[in-house]
Amino acid sequence: MINDKIQRGMQGIRFHLVERKARDATLTQVQIDGINAAILDSYITLMVDAEVEDVNAKDRAAQGDLVIHKLERERWQEWKDMMDEKLKRKWGHNGLPLEYVTREEDTGDYDTQFENREARRLACTRHAGAEFSKDNDAVYSILMEATKGTEGETIVA
Repeated sequence: MINDKIQRGMQGIRFHLVERKARDATLTQVQIDGINAAILDSYITLMVDAEVEDVNAKDRAAQGDLVIHKLERERWQEWKDMMDEKLKRKWGHNGLPLEYVTREEDTGDYDTQFENREARRLACTRHAGAEFSKDNDAVYSILMEATKGTEGETIVA
């Protein structure tokens, strides 16, 4: 029978590999060879932190859908802030808030230091693939609904 520490370590490695694979950030042989007790402990910590982040994210999503007023030129910043919040609350097919679809930066480097797991996932999830296409369509629909009948409709369409 495997003791708890070894089992937790194996779960941590699996979690880390799954997270990397989902972002096309495979480990190099050098990185694999460099896995030691400290790195293994960091994988376990990431896994535990992820469980807490997932609960927090679900709480945010449970706050419900945000109703956004129609886009008006003089209320642009308010509308944008509300749209950003709506995309943070709505989860997509990639298992992330839809806000990742609208990020302006290129796909981030998975091995860069990030504030937390969610920030890493938002920055490193590729803008490609079937899940992204579905999420992109969802964001488009949200934008179309919020701009219908306004001058912004022609920009979105």
